[in-house]
Amino acid sequence: MKFSKVNISIVFGIIILFLTGFFLFNRQSESTSNQNEANKTVATTMNHESPPDTHATKEGTMDHTEKNKKLQMKAQFTPNELILTNEDQNNWQECLLELNSTIVKMGYTFNQSPFQADDSINIPLNNFTRDGVSFDPTQSQAQNVMVMCSDNTGNSGWNYLTSK
Repeated sequence: MKFSKVNISIVFGIIILFLTGFFLFNRQSESTSNQNEANKTVATTMNHESPPDTHATKEGTMDHTEKNKKLQMKAQFTPNELILTNEDQNNWQECLLELNSTIVKMGYTFNQSPFQADDSINIPLNNFTRDGVSFDPTQSQAQNVMVMCSDNTGNSGWNYLTSK
C-alpha cells in the first residue's frame, strides 16, 4: 500500500492534535495543581485513589487522613440547575465543581463552601463560569460534573458524575 502526501499529512496532523491536547491537559493539570497547593484547596490528582496517609501526632498517636478518595455524591441534572447530594460521611469545607469538562477543555466552575454530610444543594447552572462567562443552559446541556472537595483536617476526595 502506497501512502500519498495527503495521507501522510492527515496522519501527521492527527498526531500533532493528539500531542497538543495531551501537553495542554498536563500543563493545565500542573497549573491547577500548583494553584491548589498554594491556596490549600482541593487536590486535583483525579486519576487514581490513594491509600490514607498516616502521620504521627505530637501525642504519639496516629492521624489518619484520606487523600483523593472517591466521594459518595449523587447528581441530578435538570434543564436549569444541578442538584448535588453529599452522601459522604465528611463535612467538606471547600468543594470545587467543574461542569462539562473534557480531557482537552476546562469546564465551567463553581465553588461550594461548606458542603455538609447528607446535605443537598441546588445550584443554578448559570452560576458556573469559565473565563468570566456564565454557563448558558439555553445553549448547552449539562452533561457531567467533576466534584473535588477538601476539609481542614487533610481529607480530600473527588467524583465524576454524568447525566446519563
